Amino acid sequence: MDDTVIFLLVCLSSIFGALAAIPYLMTYDRKQENNKFKEFLNSGIVNGNLTSYVDLQHAAECWNQSRESVLYNLRLLNSQAIAGKNEVLTKKTGIIHNLLEEHQKIEPFSELPENISLQLDAIKNRLNETESEQITQLAASLSSLYTSNKDKILSGEKLNKRSFLVGVLGIIIGLSSLFF
Repeated sequence: MDDTVIFLLVCLSSIFGALAAIPYLMTYDRKQENNKFKEFLNSGIVNGNLTSYVDLQHAAECWNQSRESVLYNLRLLNSQAIAGKNEVLTKKTGIIHNLLEEHQKIEPFSELPENISLQLDAIKNRLNETESEQITQLAASLSSLYTSNKDKILSGEKLNKRSFLVGVLGIIIGLSSLFF
């Protein structure tokens, strides 16, 4: 009887451990994909092969990158180029700026969810120059609010996952203490 209980506890803990690891593995896979896309962007710009925004869009689709991710990685490469961390990349700041400008023209509010971005763009196109600047300021405010809210949600999710693991471990320890 004792061996059966131990076997069941080991099986249950293995199952709960595997289930708890799935979100972490998915996050890890997404980060790896994003890092590979960033390396692709870097090498494409450094080699001079990535100069048009159309090529960038095709690459982003192949690497399954969102509008927000494309903007983030372009801004990251731009900051690295400005900082002078890579001399060859520093010489290509013009290409990076052109890609950023094209991205901003085609996807003007890419930091926001797509439905909000499309609505703001439609409103901006109907307004004159002065009023459209107010839409841009509104989008910047919404973007910072959206980003901070998303960060809070992610930290809450991490806390929930950790709490779940602690609860599962508590149940396993509690059950094992009943039998030993």
